[in-house]
Amino acid sequence: MSTPALSGVHHVKIPVTDIERSRHWYESTLGLRVQRDFRDDDGVVRGLAGTLSSPEGEPFLSIALRQNPQVAQGIHGFDPLSLYVPNQGELEAWKDHLERLGHGVPDATPNGNVLLLHDPDGIEIRIFGTRP
Repeated sequence: MSTPALSGVHHVKIPVTDIERSRHWYESTLGLRVQRDFRDDDGVVRGLAGTLSSPEGEPFLSIALRQNPQVAQGIHGFDPLSLYVPNQGELEAWKDHLERLGHGVPDATPNGNVLLLHDPDGIEIRIFGTRP
């Protein structure tokens, strides 16, 4: 029996403790462009969806944030999202960008080709200077 075809990734969903704080962080840090808010039955926004774009402005990954404090605390320090840039120069540009935002110099792996940063809930996001 063969595996049916897949055509790509629809979205990545990340749990957060505070939707507005995380929205600001993902927008300012990673350039998330929010397209939709999700309101619960009580009318309060507890989720959102948006995209990350390439330097040419083309969306390449949809990300959803969902307020769920227990799950966010449960994956503190875990790395559900790893991104890549095409070369070491772009990785250095990311390092500079993060420093300008006041994130300080994020941790880098010993070989120097990965930046490790953490969202407001301590969820790790990696930016690789090499293709997968």
